[in-house]
Amino acid sequence: MGYKLYIGNLPFHVTDQELQSLFTKAGKVESVKIITDLATGQSRGFGFVEMGSTEEGEKAIESVLDRLKNAAVDAHDLEKAKNQQIAAFVLRRQRVQAKANAVGRCAVLGKDVNCVNTEMDRYVQVSAADIQRVAREYFVPAQRTVMMIEPPNEAGGTETPK
Repeated sequence: MGYKLYIGNLPFHVTDQELQSLFTKAGKVESVKIITDLATGQSRGFGFVEMGSTEEGEKAIESVLDRLKNAAVDAHDLEKAKNQQIAAFVLRRQRVQAKANAVGRCAVLGKDVNCVNTEMDRYVQVSAADIQRVAREYFVPAQRTVMMIEPPNEAGGTETPK
Protein backbone atom coordinates (compact mmCIF):
# COMPACT_ATOMS: atom_id res chain seq x y z
CA MET A 1 0.00 0.00 0.00
CA GLY A 2 1.29 3.44 -0.94
CA TYR A 3 0.91 6.83 0.66
CA LYS A 4 -2.69 8.06 0.53
CA LEU A 5 -3.24 11.83 0.51
CA TYR A 6 -6.52 13.50 1.39
CA ILE A 7 -7.18 16.38 -1.01
CA GLY A 8 -9.85 18.81 0.18
CA ASN A 9 -11.56 21.94 -1.14
CA LEU A 10 -11.54 20.73 -4.72
CA PRO A 11 -13.63 22.62 -7.24
CA PHE A 12 -16.61 20.47 -8.19
CA HIS A 13 -15.56 20.33 -11.86
CA VAL A 14 -12.13 18.74 -11.20
CA THR A 15 -11.87 15.21 -12.60
CA ASP A 16 -9.85 12.19 -11.49
CA GLN A 17 -7.67 12.66 -14.59
CA GLU A 18 -6.90 16.32 -13.79
CA LEU A 19 -5.98 15.47 -10.20
CA GLN A 20 -3.80 12.59 -11.39
CA SER A 21 -2.03 14.87 -13.86
CA LEU A 22 -1.22 17.34 -11.09
CA PHE A 23 0.33 14.71 -8.84
CA THR A 24 2.06 12.65 -11.56
CA LYS A 25 4.55 15.50 -11.87
CA ALA A 26 5.85 14.57 -8.40
CA GLY A 27 5.98 10.79 -8.65
CA LYS A 28 4.15 7.55 -9.36
CA VAL A 29 0.41 7.83 -8.74
CA GLU A 30 -1.13 4.49 -7.72
CA SER A 31 -4.74 5.65 -7.71
CA VAL A 32 -6.98 8.73 -7.66
CA LYS A 33 -10.55 8.88 -6.41
CA ILE A 34 -12.72 11.98 -6.16
CA ILE A 35 -15.62 11.25 -3.85
CA THR A 36 -19.03 11.79 -5.42
CA ASP A 37 -22.57 12.03 -4.11
CA LEU A 38 -24.30 8.65 -4.52
CA ALA A 39 -27.60 10.19 -5.58
CA THR A 40 -26.41 12.87 -8.01
CA GLY A 41 -22.95 11.71 -9.02
CA GLN A 42 -21.63 15.25 -8.40
CA SER A 43 -18.25 15.69 -6.76
CA ARG A 44 -18.36 16.31 -3.01
CA GLY A 45 -15.27 18.53 -3.25
CA PHE A 46 -12.66 16.14 -1.89
CA GLY A 47 -10.80 13.03 -2.86
CA PHE A 48 -7.76 10.84 -2.34
CA VAL A 49 -4.53 10.41 -4.24
CA GLU A 50 -2.40 7.36 -3.52
CA MET A 51 1.28 7.76 -4.28
CA GLY A 52 3.77 4.90 -4.69
CA SER A 53 5.68 5.62 -1.48
CA THR A 54 5.85 7.92 1.51
CA GLU A 55 8.72 9.83 -0.12
CA GLU A 56 6.72 10.38 -3.31
CA GLY A 57 3.71 11.50 -1.27
CA GLU A 58 5.74 14.07 0.62
CA LYS A 59 7.39 15.17 -2.63
CA ALA A 60 3.93 15.61 -4.18
CA ILE A 61 2.78 17.82 -1.31
CA GLU A 62 5.95 19.91 -1.54
CA SER A 63 5.59 20.18 -5.31
CA VAL A 64 2.02 21.54 -5.14
CA LEU A 65 2.89 24.00 -2.37
CA ASP A 66 6.06 25.14 -4.14
CA ARG A 67 4.04 25.82 -7.27
CA LEU A 68 1.77 28.13 -5.29
CA LYS A 69 4.76 29.89 -3.75
CA ASN A 70 6.82 30.30 -6.92
CA ALA A 71 4.37 30.64 -9.81
CA ALA A 72 1.48 33.05 -10.03
CA VAL A 73 -1.97 31.50 -10.11
CA ASP A 74 -3.35 31.44 -13.63
CA ALA A 75 -5.72 34.39 -14.24
CA HIS A 76 -8.41 32.05 -15.58
CA ASP A 77 -8.19 29.80 -12.49
CA LEU A 78 -8.28 32.81 -10.18
CA GLU A 79 -11.37 34.17 -11.93
CA LYS A 80 -13.03 30.76 -11.69
CA ALA A 81 -12.27 30.57 -7.96
CA LYS A 82 -13.66 34.05 -7.40
CA ASN A 83 -16.84 33.17 -9.31
CA GLN A 84 -17.27 30.03 -7.19
CA GLN A 85 -16.84 32.10 -4.02
CA ILE A 86 -19.39 34.66 -5.20
CA ALA A 87 -21.91 31.92 -6.05
CA ALA A 88 -21.37 30.18 -2.70
CA PHE A 89 -21.64 33.53 -0.89
CA VAL A 90 -24.98 34.32 -2.52
CA LEU A 91 -26.36 30.81 -1.96
CA ARG A 92 -25.30 30.85 1.70
CA ARG A 93 -27.26 34.06 2.30
CA GLN A 94 -30.64 32.88 0.98
CA ARG A 95 -32.16 32.04 4.37
CA VAL A 96 -32.92 34.43 7.20
CA GLN A 97 -30.91 32.32 9.67
CA ALA A 98 -27.81 32.50 7.43
CA LYS A 99 -28.15 36.27 7.17
CA ALA A 100 -28.45 36.53 10.96
CA ASN A 101 -25.35 34.34 11.40
CA ALA A 102 -23.38 36.57 9.02
CA VAL A 103 -24.41 39.74 10.88
CA GLY A 104 -23.53 38.11 14.20
CA ARG A 105 -20.12 36.92 12.94
CA CYS A 106 -19.28 40.38 11.64
CA ALA A 107 -20.44 42.06 14.84
CA VAL A 108 -18.58 39.70 17.18
CA LEU A 109 -15.47 38.67 15.24
CA GLY A 110 -15.06 41.66 12.95
CA LYS A 111 -16.19 44.21 15.55
CA ASP A 112 -18.15 45.89 12.75
CA VAL A 113 -21.68 44.88 11.86
CA ASN A 114 -21.35 46.72 8.52
CA CYS A 115 -18.63 44.32 7.31
CA VAL A 116 -21.51 42.04 6.33
CA ASN A 117 -22.03 44.43 3.40
CA THR A 118 -18.39 44.50 2.29
CA GLU A 119 -17.35 40.89 2.88
CA MET A 120 -17.66 39.90 -0.78
CA ASP A 121 -15.58 42.89 -1.91
CA ARG A 122 -12.56 41.48 -0.04
CA TYR A 123 -12.82 38.17 -1.93
CA VAL A 124 -13.10 39.92 -5.28
CA GLN A 125 -10.00 42.05 -4.59
CA VAL A 126 -7.70 39.06 -4.00
CA SER A 127 -4.95 38.97 -6.62
CA ALA A 128 -2.55 36.27 -7.81
CA ALA A 129 0.21 38.19 -6.03
CA ASP A 130 -1.79 38.05 -2.77
CA ILE A 131 -2.09 34.27 -3.06
CA GLN A 132 1.61 33.92 -3.77
CA ARG A 133 2.56 36.21 -0.84
CA VAL A 134 0.36 34.29 1.61
CA ALA A 135 1.62 30.93 0.30
CA ARG A 136 5.23 32.02 0.85
CA GLU A 137 4.44 33.21 4.36
CA TYR A 138 2.38 30.27 5.61
CA PHE A 139 3.37 27.23 3.52
CA VAL A 140 6.67 26.75 5.34
CA PRO A 141 7.87 23.70 7.27
CA ALA A 142 7.46 25.48 10.63
CA GLN A 143 3.72 25.92 9.96
CA ARG A 144 3.12 22.37 8.76
CA THR A 145 1.17 19.68 10.56
CA VAL A 146 1.42 16.21 9.08
CA MET A 147 -0.61 13.32 10.41
CA MET A 148 0.24 9.84 9.27
CA ILE A 149 -2.25 7.09 9.98
CA GLU A 150 -0.94 3.60 9.50
CA PRO A 151 -3.28 0.64 9.17
CA PRO A 152 -3.04 -2.04 11.84
CA ASN A 153 -0.67 -4.90 11.12
CA GLU A 154 -1.74 -8.54 11.13
CA ALA A 155 -1.31 -8.84 14.92
CA GLY A 156 -3.82 -6.05 15.51
CA GLY A 157 -1.39 -3.27 16.42
CA THR A 158 0.26 -0.66 14.29
CA GLU A 159 3.68 -1.16 12.85
CA THR A 160 6.43 0.98 14.27
CA PRO A 161 8.67 2.76 11.77
CA LYS A 162 12.15 1.28 11.44
